[in-house]
Amino acid sequence: MRLPYSIVFDTPNLRYLKYFDYVAAEGYWMNNFNSLVEADIKLALGTQFGRGINVREFDKSGEEVNVAKLLGGISKVQRLYLDGDSIEALKLCSLPNFGHLTYLKLGELNYCDQAGWELLPELLECAPQLETLVCQELVYDGDDDYLVKHQFGWHTPSNVPSCLLFHLKVIEIRHFLWRSDELKTAEYFLNNAKVLKRLIIRSAPGQKSKICNILSSLPKGSKTCRLEVY
Repeated sequence: MRLPYSIVFDTPNLRYLKYFDYVAAEGYWMNNFNSLVEADIKLALGTQFGRGINVREFDKSGEEVNVAKLLGGISKVQRLYLDGDSIEALKLCSLPNFGHLTYLKLGELNYCDQAGWELLPELLECAPQLETLVCQELVYDGDDDYLVKHQFGWHTPSNVPSCLLFHLKVIEIRHFLWRSDELKTAEYFLNNAKVLKRLIIRSAPGQKSKICNILSSLPKGSKTCRLEVY
């Protein structure tokens, strides 16, 4: 059983934050974070890291407020790293505007209940200056049930996020399995990222030529975009 506690940050000179913990039951007090440049966050809702939790069945009991406080405190960072557990936690609250964010790395987007791919359009909308996006899926372990259990949750946004139109130059997707839903997402990026310079796909063994042939035939919104498949 977790004990109730609160976390106080009063760090006027802090530039790099790495915070791995459960959501603080009594909340966060965020002071003097104006110097923060980079944050690496692993935030768990359940009783154990790495297990994940279905937020639709989770007893929120104030956690959504506490997650929002933490995000608000780090909203001025330029570089942000979030793992699969953290992305699940983000679904509890409204996201702040990350107006200075230029680099975003998201881990295990198809980790538990499709959280990451569902949330990705909202994250892009909240990061208007984003220049680099790195997305990572779970590594396919050869179990055929994996493809059923871990489906994309991506839904095409009604409006194209402004970062795609004006700033996003590099997109990297790791552990790409070339399923139809993944290709649909990659096609959306290719078509709508108007200043994209590099789309990097790191695929499963033996899939490089298939992915390269399919993606190369798709229309591109950026004339300078280079497709790289590994």
